[in-house]
Order: sequence, then C-alpha cells, then structure tokens
Amino acid sequence: MYSPVYISPRVRQAGYLTKSFLTIDVWVINDLHKSYNNSVLSFTHNDKVIFEIENFTLPANDVVFIDWETLKTPIADHFNEGEHNIYITLLNDNKIIAKSDFTITVTNNKLHY
Repeated sequence: MYSPVYISPRVRQAGYLTKSFLTIDVWVINDLHKSYNNSVLSFTHNDKVIFEIENFTLPANDVVFIDWETLKTPIADHFNEGEHNIYITLLNDNKIIAKSDFTITVTNNKLHY
C-alpha cells in the first residue's frame, strides 16, 4: 500500500535476550514536496515511550536513515519475556504523519535458530 510518508524499520533480529539491546535500523521516507520540521519520532511499547527523537526533520522528497547504534536501547529497561509490539510514530504539530510497527520476542534463555 502506498503512503507518501512511510516509516520502514529493519528488524535485525526477531529474538532478543533480556540482557541485550534493541537493534533496528529505520528509514523515514518522504515522497511529498513538503518538509516536516520540529517533528517527533517516537518509539513506544504499551503506550510508554522507549525512545524518542525530538526536533526531527524530514526534508521534502527525501529519506532519513537512522542506524541501530543511534537507537540502541537496553531490552531489560522496557521488556519482560514474551512477544512485544513496538510502534514507531512520526508526529508533527501533534498530528500523526506516519506510523509503523514490528514485533520482537524476548527470552531469558539462549536463543536457538
């Protein structure tokens, strides 16, 4: 489905140990002739913010890449064992411009793939 402003997360791994870090890359794509300044890119779980980028700028007709090292967040600070949905939302003037989500699984045991 086409969306002129789109958030595309690349989940580097679906499973995480509780003592690890969330490692995802995110592309925020703007296919409009309008830029979004002073925006907020928010990562939430159960309506709680786990990471936020304030004063985020998305230029017109451009893509902003955010690497996993920028978004590196300790799993133990936000998640218990189990499956968790994480939502990424781009807000501008308190309006949702784009939203995306992904699921991770957290375990205390070694992961076997």
